[in-house]
Amino acid sequence: MQRSPIQWTDFTANPLKYRAADGRVVWACEKLSAGCKNCYAADLSLRYGGVRRAGEWNAATMAMLKPFLDENELHAMRTYKPASGQRVFVGDMTDIFGDWVSDDLLNRLFSETLERRTDVTWQILTKRASRMCRYLSWRYGPDDECPRGRIPARHIHVGVSVEGQREADERIGHLLMTPAAVRFISAEPLLEATDLHLGGGFCRACGEWTKGTIDGHCFNPDLPCFAGEMAVADGIDWVIVGGESGHRARAFDLEWGRAIVAQCKAAHVPVFVKQLGANAVVRNDDRHEQWPGCTVPLDDDYEPRYQGETAPLVFHHSHGADPKEWPRGLRVRQFPTPIQRIA
Repeated sequence: MQRSPIQWTDFTANPLKYRAADGRVVWACEKLSAGCKNCYAADLSLRYGGVRRAGEWNAATMAMLKPFLDENELHAMRTYKPASGQRVFVGDMTDIFGDWVSDDLLNRLFSETLERRTDVTWQILTKRASRMCRYLSWRYGPDDECPRGRIPARHIHVGVSVEGQREADERIGHLLMTPAAVRFISAEPLLEATDLHLGGGFCRACGEWTKGTIDGHCFNPDLPCFAGEMAVADGIDWVIVGGESGHRARAFDLEWGRAIVAQCKAAHVPVFVKQLGANAVVRNDDRHEQWPGCTVPLDDDYEPRYQGETAPLVFHHSHGADPKEWPRGLRVRQFPTPIQRIA
């Protein structure tokens, strides 16, 4: 375990590691979607002798590696005193819900460590939302000893990464169907304007977004469960949003961030703006009144070519992570309040 520079957590822990054919212990993962393109974990892996090229973080590479749980890291997670009362991000160097990770490894991780140490808030983030949903539905679902299912551990928070609309549509539904005390979305790096569906309904019976609800029931006559299966519209407890960092950072339009903050405010969901990134852009038609007290507005002699044109911002902080340099409407860093729910 180690202290983390990630603003929404305190420590990171990486119990899941990989052994190569030559015996080396390496970091690895399979790049899945657009948000993985400039993965910082891949770059760190190269620096510390991992897989030879970041581009080799693919299915073929994962098939040649053997995942295992690092016993020293597990011991630290169970005993490290400074972590008490803190947030710990589990698996920032890989995806613990990758298909290459066996249920047996997940069982050990949850049973021997995550569920055992209740004085720590464990934060788990994945792009494999369907696998997480299947595993935790089994883990906390009904069985012979507990016909109604187990109550998910209050101190284990689970989330999905969302970088655009396609990922939001695919992953948030699985998240809503996942048994958890706290469910969160990490919209970072956000690469386009995205609707997180915070104001809509989601029917667990058919796994589809609904067009509305009546008394909490599915209200879409085009779906087979129109007769009255429960729809979930309040199952997201926290949203993180931010732009990409690094010299290859893709653009982050501040309007996308503002829209996420507005969605969260309307749905009464806590939101945490992590950073504006290394390639933040602002629209020419809102660059003045939106920047009271900001130290880095656009130059006064900037001449837009058309209404709505975007122009780059240059922050003193290389990641655009200093809220004092942001428009006031984006200076929001809230945390979730755990809500005990059965599913």
